[in-house]
Amino acid sequence: MIVIGGGLAGLAAGVALAEAGWRVRLFEQRPFLGGRATSYVLPSGEHVDNCQHVTLGCCTNLEDFYRRVGATNKIKYFDRLVFLDPQGRRGEMQAGLLPAPFHMTGSFAAFAPLTLADKLSIARAMLDILRSKGHPADLLEEGGLSMRTWLERRGQTKAAIARFWRVILISALDEELDRTDARFGVDVFWKAFLSNRTGYRMGVPTVPLADLYDGCKTAIEQKGGEVALRSPLRRLRASNEALAALRQQHGESRGELHCALPEHHASSLPGHHARPNEVRLDPRRTQ
Repeated sequence: MIVIGGGLAGLAAGVALAEAGWRVRLFEQRPFLGGRATSYVLPSGEHVDNCQHVTLGCCTNLEDFYRRVGATNKIKYFDRLVFLDPQGRRGEMQAGLLPAPFHMTGSFAAFAPLTLADKLSIARAMLDILRSKGHPADLLEEGGLSMRTWLERRGQTKAAIARFWRVILISALDEELDRTDARFGVDVFWKAFLSNRTGYRMGVPTVPLADLYDGCKTAIEQKGGEVALRSPLRRLRASNEALAALRQQHGESRGELHCALPEHHASSLPGHHARPNEVRLDPRRTQ
């Protein structure tokens, strides 16, 4: 099994496939693993994280990945979320004594950065998510609806969007609201704030991000696989039986293909309907 890309998606796929008995060959063009969610070392020896990377209690797939690679003890979880608005007002979100979905009622009512109008608009949208169990009707009927459009349709105030919805979703999905599919945004609030009491808990790495992936290479290689860094792809060859991934300077590798590249990088890859031919990848897309 060939896995293209050593970011979180590629690593998670590679480790899971190796545990399932596949001989995995994972190719990453950079000299390190982790994709955007990694870290690097300055000449002074200081470690710098490439981005803010946190997890939530509802991110069960990421939690499973950390468990598989022995990184669970490198994540510290916090039961209290602290918000600070531009005026310096402080708000906290923490589960109280009530069961889900009412466990946040007390802290939400006392949330200082939001006015009563802001809170009422948020409560209406949350009620819509709750009643539909995370699947509002318009998300089933319309494809590609952005989270910002979904919120605006529900009369969310500008402050509610800026100080509540956006803050949480930027942390959870690392994307702006107008570029976030509403299905994923709504899913975060259903799983993190409404369906259980612990989904909102924030996990923060206690080590440089690159250290979270120390066990990935070992997990794949112990099952007879290979992790190749500095291995950009230049072209793919499609055949009736399988896709063959070609590495520059390293010959040809045949096998079933799992592509874990960003969408804009993967757009030139042939699909399952590709005819037998050789497809070159734009070098600008693989640098």
